[in-house]
Amino acid sequence: MTIQTYKGWLVDMEVEYVKKADHLAVLAEKDKQIEHRFEKTVDDLQDCYEHMDDVDLSTYEIAARQRLIRICIDIVTDFGDENG
Repeated sequence: MTIQTYKGWLVDMEVEYVKKADHLAVLAEKDKQIEHRFEKTVDDLQDCYEHMDDVDLSTYEIAARQRLIRICIDIVTDFGDENG
């Protein structure tokens, strides 16, 4: 193997290493987002709960509130017997 060939091989290896490192970083970030899904959502859900009686809402907010209620019913129906 000549020096030039060896240098080319090293560059190719470095490029592959960087690609794999970038891919692993993306996967780690996705894991972080998934890991904290409930932590990030619970405060917003509590805020929505505290404002369920609000009357000055746009039609979009009213529809979103109805959707939220349906989702909450599904959660209670599917997971309401879990204590913890």
